[in-house]
Amino acid sequence: MLSLLFVFFSISVVKGKPECYSHDDPHMKTFDGQYFEFQYSGDHYIMYDDFKDTRVTASYQKCNSVATCNCGVYLKKKSKVLFLDFCNDQKPITQSMQLYVAYAQNGRSVVKQVPPCVVISPTNENNPTTWNSINTFMEDFKCAKIQGGSYYDTYVLRTNEKNFEESVKVKFQVSFKSMPVMRIEPSASSFKNTGGICGLWDNSLEKEHFVLDKAGAIEFTKDITKIRDFWRLQSKYNKKNVIEKRCPECFLMAERSFYCPCDEFNLFDESNFDAENLLRDSYCKIPMYECLAKYFDFKPPEVVNPTTISPQGTTNAPTTLAPLTFEQSIELCFNSFFKNPSIAEFLGKCIDIGENIDLCAKDIFNTGELSFIEMHIDLAIDNIINNIISLSENCSMDISNSLCPNSCSNNGVCTLDQTCLTSDEIKGDCVTPIRCNCKNLFGGKDCSLDMSKQPNLALEKQCCDLRDGCESIRSFAENYSTQNTIYVKLEITETVDDEDHVIQEFTTASVLNKNTLLINLDKLKETNLYQNIHGEPTELVSSESLALVKIYINYDNKTFDEFKTLRLFDSKCRTCSQGLVTLVQDKCEIEGKCYDSNEPDMEKENYCNPSISAITWTPYDPICNNKNRWTEWFNLGNPRTNDGDYEFYKILPSGCKNASHVQIETIDGVDYTLTGQTVHLDESFGFMCINILNPGGCFDYRFRKCCPKNGNFNL
Repeated sequence: MLSLLFVFFSISVVKGKPECYSHDDPHMKTFDGQYFEFQYSGDHYIMYDDFKDTRVTASYQKCNSVATCNCGVYLKKKSKVLFLDFCNDQKPITQSMQLYVAYAQNGRSVVKQVPPCVVISPTNENNPTTWNSINTFMEDFKCAKIQGGSYYDTYVLRTNEKNFEESVKVKFQVSFKSMPVMRIEPSASSFKNTGGICGLWDNSLEKEHFVLDKAGAIEFTKDITKIRDFWRLQSKYNKKNVIEKRCPECFLMAERSFYCPCDEFNLFDESNFDAENLLRDSYCKIPMYECLAKYFDFKPPEVVNPTTISPQGTTNAPTTLAPLTFEQSIELCFNSFFKNPSIAEFLGKCIDIGENIDLCAKDIFNTGELSFIEMHIDLAIDNIINNIISLSENCSMDISNSLCPNSCSNNGVCTLDQTCLTSDEIKGDCVTPIRCNCKNLFGGKDCSLDMSKQPNLALEKQCCDLRDGCESIRSFAENYSTQNTIYVKLEITETVDDEDHVIQEFTTASVLNKNTLLINLDKLKETNLYQNIHGEPTELVSSESLALVKIYINYDNKTFDEFKTLRLFDSKCRTCSQGLVTLVQDKCEIEGKCYDSNEPDMEKENYCNPSISAITWTPYDPICNNKNRWTEWFNLGNPRTNDGDYEFYKILPSGCKNASHVQIETIDGVDYTLTGQTVHLDESFGFMCINILNPGGCFDYRFRKCCPKNGNFNL
């Protein structure tokens, strides 16, 4: 793979790493502190470090007629991409609000869910000891969720490096269909080696952004349009008739297979390089939200009167103002912030809202869209909460209802659990130490949820291959309570010995966020299907390599009425799509176990032959099988020393007395019926061949008997 060779290729390490950010609209700040506006849709390399083969890609989409908003982030290291992408996803129940990793395996693209990120105190966000204790996934990544936050979940992703300072850090705040802030820190050795929208990190504002010509020579520029076009994944510089510039992916087009894992991508298909439409969803033929649904076989349920979600993640109808001056925008944001009791109470003590008001004013000035004010207020409140639980100086521990979402909807009281203010790993209720304490029958983050109603259940897939691991399953909904226990009832049913065999389990779900549950299936290992796949002994005999899981959830741990089903199967002999299971060709499924064609049984007397039967064994020998077996060959007579060959298997001690079959052939293996000789089978004695009846004399014959396996073969 050819690389983008930067002129400044030498490694320089400086103390203290800068931060680049992309704030909705988007407002950008480079590593060296240059501010600029970037209202463009599409996928762009926001940080590009060719020396370390590391990229951070930011995805943007239109969120009204003027502004664009963050909708996805991709952290790529070598041949793996860690991402969250909800761009263009308008479904109220969706898989897209989760972290995934894409990579290539055996020549095909693979997508996997990221395990739940551990929760850490904000004081440990940059603590090497804390991060060293966090498990690595896919060898190259680590993730953590920051404790606190009433309105947004804050995630920190890092590349896994031997030296902590060499990790690339991506931090973002996210709620449903909203990612208002994305922040990137480069590795320490990336000094003078970064490109992308975040610019060249060299501690100087003189030369921030650059593009390359087709020979790789650098051209520094302040032309945002040129910067946009060059660092866009679907760049117009890909066009064959525009050769004066080259895009960052022109020699790295195989990267498309990581960003578009569901596309049938042909590296040599020139149509991939020449797309006229540069909108965000044109880069991938199958957008990521559709790809996830396709890849994980997810079919979202029909939602009656679904809530309309705006690109900022709010549910309010957009309110647009007439054009304002920037000074008027500042005044509007300033007054709105001071009218909020939480911000007014902590202003000057626990928060500096100068940057919040500046970004808010830019959003209002650029778009006239009032919903941005609500977003910035929510971010400011989360910032106050972060400072409180970080024990920042001058932050009061006296908590008012206004710090909690919707002031607890007048159905509860906002409280601070000070026992949660620890530097240890955060679990349980301590994930949100400032939270609503709701009245009876109310729950949820803001006490607006009716706990008497059963929560929605939309499983991420309808089928699960036990060979890939099905120990947990995710469910999606518009709104789960992150503050209350969600109880789970599981029923795993197999057909065993021709009867339904049910394993029941009662547990609780892990609420990853208000849209996602994680349900563990701990008793899977007790099923025959699991034990058969893993070669473990089973007490019962299954009828098929399938199991059906019924999943029930509720808040009261009493009423388990409605359920969703998950079909478990063994991919060695089954395929499953949308809950429909079919048998794979050239495989056998016998007593609940799967076998390849021609695979023998344990006694090696039968084998899998799907052309004859895919559900029963085919015996190697169609005559002597099942509970019988052949004896050794016996040769009792010699036609050269006698007047013939006499194989008296009826009266001489050779094998069992009452054989079910007797096979007779010459010592050369020719069946006696094919020799053309005159022979006689006597019911009392056995086989006889007389020399004088056969010109040239009898052949030398032998016999064997088909006897019971557990019989005495020396009778």
